[in-house]
Amino acid sequence: MKRKISNILILAFIFSILSFSLVVSSCTVSPDKSSVENLSSHVNKLMIASVEHSHKGVALSPIDYAGNYTAFFDKAEDAGSILTWGGDWDALTNITGVFEDYGQGYIVTLTLQAFNFNPVIIIHPSNSSDVLLNDTEKNWAVEYAAYFQPEYMGFGNEINGENMYNNSEGADEFNDFIELFNETYDAIKLVSPNTKIFTIFQLEYMKGLQGGLFGGVNDTVNLSQWSLLSNASKADFFAFTTYPCMIYKNPSDIPSDYYTNITKYTSKPIGFTEIGWFWEGFAGWESNKSEQASYIDKFFELTANINLKLAIWPFLYDQTVQIPFDKMGLLHTNETTSPAWLAWIRAGKVALISADDDDDDGDSKQTILGLNLMILIGLISIVSLIIINKEYKKLK
Repeated sequence: MKRKISNILILAFIFSILSFSLVVSSCTVSPDKSSVENLSSHVNKLMIASVEHSHKGVALSPIDYAGNYTAFFDKAEDAGSILTWGGDWDALTNITGVFEDYGQGYIVTLTLQAFNFNPVIIIHPSNSSDVLLNDTEKNWAVEYAAYFQPEYMGFGNEINGENMYNNSEGADEFNDFIELFNETYDAIKLVSPNTKIFTIFQLEYMKGLQGGLFGGVNDTVNLSQWSLLSNASKADFFAFTTYPCMIYKNPSDIPSDYYTNITKYTSKPIGFTEIGWFWEGFAGWESNKSEQASYIDKFFELTANINLKLAIWPFLYDQTVQIPFDKMGLLHTNETTSPAWLAWIRAGKVALISADDDDDDGDSKQTILGLNLMILIGLISIVSLIIINKEYKKLK
């Protein structure tokens, strides 16, 4: 009996030695500083990827608005935990405290919470009169924030775009909005200090890219609008809409610093509330489902090193909106999957390894291989020891 026990213990010891030898042989003899830093970079990206799903999502964009939202919510759950919805200031009304009298913002928020989404309500003035500082409208926003304590609240959509900064009223309307934004920010922080408050700029216009399908010209020197960020300096982070397909004909044409360039003008975190690329274009601007998927991969590659708060695709399903935005859904109304859909749900669930990592030296890759093998051998060791322990108890 003792001999059998000794044999088992000897086998366990030999297995441990073999395991250790395999680990050592799989790793570099002595990883240099560069290898360690590269490994740390990979680990950081894995950590980023593991949490990114909580900051991803889509806008409320069902196949139709006839009331059958359950199927949409079931599908949207795979796209991320966030759902956005945009409305006018009066969407935040809560006149009587009775559900039937709630503004749309309350109803949408309660509904999305019921389906375990993190709602992000984006409020935008519907016309120039709404921009004027108005205590009533400000109080609606404050009451909403006090009631829901939301993680995020957005005010103003594409405030540097044609509908505000570039319209006939020009800078006056923009400045009126900024005044309202700052007043609302301060008031909300008193009742919901943890709410992250942001405003939204149109990125291509911000860069001075108004050519291509926008119909203007590209002039990154004279038409850029980066100075506008300082007007909304109270914002907890800056959000952007981005539609590079309006400027570039292929995702591969997008410059490598297209998104990281934002960090030259602000140290605040960044969010994207609308990320889009059409799957069907025009003569000279052709596209397809695979190209749309390629852009999604490109977006997450180019934003891998940005402090990204939000990443929202505006259309889960194609919507009845103006061309070419009507062909930007991750899914057509009769589809259950597509290359773009698969690319979107994949993003954030795997490590976001940038193209630069292809140039890592052999030591780094060997170290990572050794780490993976160590984990595998550790699991095998645990299972083996459990089996040996059972056999030992039988012999006793």
